[in-house]
Amino acid sequence: MPADDLLQEAFVRALADDRRCPTHIAVVRFLAGVMSSIANGEYEKVKGRPSLVPLACHGDPQDGAVDPLDPGIGPEDWLAREQHAAERRKEILALFDDDPQTRDIIEGRMAGMNADELRELTGLDAVGYDSKLRLIRRRIVKKFPKGWRS
Repeated sequence: MPADDLLQEAFVRALADDRRCPTHIAVVRFLAGVMSSIANGEYEKVKGRPSLVPLACHGDPQDGAVDPLDPGIGPEDWLAREQHAAERRKEILALFDDDPQTRDIIEGRMAGMNADELRELTGLDAVGYDSKLRLIRRRIVKKFPKGWRS
């Protein structure tokens, strides 16, 4: 469950009187506890499901492949990773505030769109699209010359 959805669900449960905040506990601490409880409940649901094994498929190996849930990752670890990934996405998109067409390509790739869909979306031909990809790589390498750092 994404962090925003988790927070929203905590608000919904608190406002619906499913959860009551004791008077001696700060509201923020109470909501954090509710979020932790919801995340743990979701994790327990997923943990009980059978493991999925990636299957080889015809054509592109990415199509139809299923990655199993890492049983060693708890809800707090998962949430921290999601928040870190969201921060990185914001950093990457900020590098292209001056170029909306390139931002569209990046957002499309983050959403899983393929090159043909992105060329159609942006109106670029193959050469223009490849040029934008080179621009993306150059700016990212310039911003993070030693790669990603946690």
